[in-house]
Amino acid sequence: MRAADPYLAERLMQQQVADAHLEAHRQGLLRKAPARLPRSLEERGRLLLAELGYLLVALGARLEARTEADA
Repeated sequence: MRAADPYLAERLMQQQVADAHLEAHRQGLLRKAPARLPRSLEERGRLLLAELGYLLVALGARLEARTEADA
């Protein structure tokens, strides 16, 4: 593509270079990120139960601290 206006041609080239740099940066970040495989339903259930257990322990600790402060 050839633009009749040199300013427009320069801006188009700068935009294309910026887009190429952005895409290269995005691809680099994707390569650095660990591959995430879809988790099985069983694994997701275990993670959910572990999180629930953690929240219950934290709630229990807060309730104990509150009753000790009131006493």
